[in-house]
Amino acid sequence: MNRARDRFNNCGRNKDDWWQMIQLLPASLNQKATVQLNYQVLQNIYFTRKDHRLDEWHTFCRWIEELPYSQLIIGKRS
Repeated sequence: MNRARDRFNNCGRNKDDWWQMIQLLPASLNQKATVQLNYQVLQNIYFTRKDHRLDEWHTFCRWIEELPYSQLIIGKRS
């Protein structure tokens, strides 16, 4: 973990080193949960996380874009 962290911090913030650190975390940090969100909350999540470094947020934002009436969330018109 420390080697991956040092490489990440000192060698250009490589995404592979970041992914290695995430994978080395205990499994309890990667648990899944069920949540209920309204469109206002999803809009806030979308605009704060759409450019996040973790791929999981990009996947979640793509899911938001596929929701019915997603134009209300992301502001695009069909």
